[in-house]
Amino acid sequence: MVRKDVGRVRLKSVSEEDFSSCVDSVVWIMCEECGYKHYVPIRCGRRTCPDCAFYRFLEMKEKYKRFKNPRNAKFLTLTLKRSWDLEDLIERAIDCFKKLRRRKIFRKVKGGFYSIEVKPPTAEGWFVHIHAVISGPFIPEGKISEEWKDLTGDSYIVKITDARFRKNIVYYVLGYTSNKAKIKETWKGVPEWRKEKFEEAVKNRRLIQPALVGNTWDEF
Repeated sequence: MVRKDVGRVRLKSVSEEDFSSCVDSVVWIMCEECGYKHYVPIRCGRRTCPDCAFYRFLEMKEKYKRFKNPRNAKFLTLTLKRSWDLEDLIERAIDCFKKLRRRKIFRKVKGGFYSIEVKPPTAEGWFVHIHAVISGPFIPEGKISEEWKDLTGDSYIVKITDARFRKNIVYYVLGYTSNKAKIKETWKGVPEWRKEKFEEAVKNRRLIQPALVGNTWDEF
């Protein structure tokens, strides 16, 4: 589909409904001097859009390809108790994980990166958790749980597994926020107003970030 009236779409209120598909919505650009024409894809850019997630994954895959096979990799998941205050949950997740990486049990961790996954709310509220790939020795799950409970005050469910022989673990973590099939499944049937609530909470936020250890960042 070629959109000739793309200028009428206001970016502040754009949603998936403004485009028949982010895959085939384009606008044609033509040089007035030489007549050369080419098309520019038009996408809604929303985190809940499966089509945009696909392009976002390609960008992230290129950015993090040097971490494809991290040495001594571990896969860590940290959860937070459900709440209806989504912005607070995201802030707490980022802040508490930052503090956790400065604690003694992480002193031998060389570095890593993490993604923040948000799932639509149930009767108990939104579900926010962190998925991280870290490079370092194995840390007992019980100790991480104790530290996480101490930092969050109410959350203790964590999981850590050996990912040294897990193929493409980095791409797997990227997929939590940019896998087309996963995004489609996660937000299927969710009301538009609830999606907008999520979009507002994550606006201008990086849901995938390097994991600094202390005040330094050592690559894998």
